[in-house]
Amino acid sequence: MGPIEKLDPNFKAPALAEREGLVYRDCLQPPFSLYGLLPPGEAEGHFLRMPQAAAARLNTQIQELNCHTAGGRLRFMTDSPKIAVRARLHAIGRMAHFTLCGSAGFDLYVREGKEQRYVGTFIPPYTMQDSYEALLSLPKPEEAGALRASGTRPAPTEATAETTLRASGTRPAPTEATAETTLRASGTRPAPTEATAETTLRASGTRSAPTEATAETTLRASGTRPAPTEAAAETTLREFTLHFPLYSGVSSLQVGLVPGAALLPAEGYRYACPVVYYGSSITQGGCASRPGNAYPAILSRMLDCDFVNLGFSGNAKGETEMADYIAGLPMSVFVYDYDHNADTSRLQRTHARMFGIIRERQPQLPVIMLSRPQPYLDEGERARRRIIEETFQSALRAGDKNVYFIDGSSLLHRFGGDSGTVDRCHPNDLGFMCMADGIRETLQRALESAGTGC
Repeated sequence: MGPIEKLDPNFKAPALAEREGLVYRDCLQPPFSLYGLLPPGEAEGHFLRMPQAAAARLNTQIQELNCHTAGGRLRFMTDSPKIAVRARLHAIGRMAHFTLCGSAGFDLYVREGKEQRYVGTFIPPYTMQDSYEALLSLPKPEEAGALRASGTRPAPTEATAETTLRASGTRPAPTEATAETTLRASGTRPAPTEATAETTLRASGTRSAPTEATAETTLRASGTRPAPTEAAAETTLREFTLHFPLYSGVSSLQVGLVPGAALLPAEGYRYACPVVYYGSSITQGGCASRPGNAYPAILSRMLDCDFVNLGFSGNAKGETEMADYIAGLPMSVFVYDYDHNADTSRLQRTHARMFGIIRERQPQLPVIMLSRPQPYLDEGERARRRIIEETFQSALRAGDKNVYFIDGSSLLHRFGGDSGTVDRCHPNDLGFMCMADGIRETLQRALESAGTGC
């Protein structure tokens, strides 16, 4: 049998010539805003979810998983009718039950009103080694509105095929400026403290409305604003969110736009102080078909909240060192659901202890405790749920009014039941949507009680 694109042209990537002339910019440079990740440093050379020194206090598995970019996002505004990415990856996750789009792809969303709409996925080639390039041609705003009104999506054509794939170039060595840049919606960075060194990148405060001066200083390859091209003139300025891969490391990322396209900072999240999620492979995003379908990402879009994903596949065991690290993070809500990786006796020893360490450091922090999202439980799994619920009940008895418990076994019954996983453990897209739908109300109440700042 020949290549699938010869049998079905909808799988064919656009010609590489379409990408010629795009202007690429390093994602670490303003006005891009990076969320949920620490930028590559001179020592590590890749994006991280927590400082590697903190990960080293745990074990080598956490150190390796720390480079997986689950929860990472890049936000910006542009009027470019085409957007491309050029990414250099490492530790690429390749699994039989997990799509390469989810483990190594980038997802693009556009803000329309109060909602974020899926634009497409920068799909990595199946034979990718350590880098790739991909292109999305964006629908015009009026076309996107028509799609929403009709509720249907026309069949893709060769002209609007979502991605092009090829090996990318190399990443320039990081400069002192990029190492010092923490990209935030406010565009400012306070003097570093011990506390800020222990946090991942997030929005700080709010962003004032752009002025005429800032509008005239949008970053372009030339540093000036040339006359808009015919292609750029056909589109309007829109806000985009780019989700990083769930189960791969990223060493560098560049974003390509058409020449003359505007590039401005995006608005910050409504809830700028991040929700912090701690858990297992499910929290990390296994096995969503693409990064934007992991449940923390879905909840972020639903509630317009920043987040940090500290899901560590196979290694969420409630260690004291991890609890100490998390307790020092600025966060609006803490969600923990590590009911998988620790055996029952360890879960018994660590679950309440982890809560106690965090509660001691942050007495008013809303905390959501979640048991495993599995629709049918055996007796051993029910015993584990009782351990988690007892931590919750004990806190209530002590007068704690900022704790919540969600029975994970109820979540997948919302619309899918046992159709919501790929292996009776890891959720598929249906399962993650069930999780987000079931957690949303509780998380919204917790966010409202916490307020919009840290």
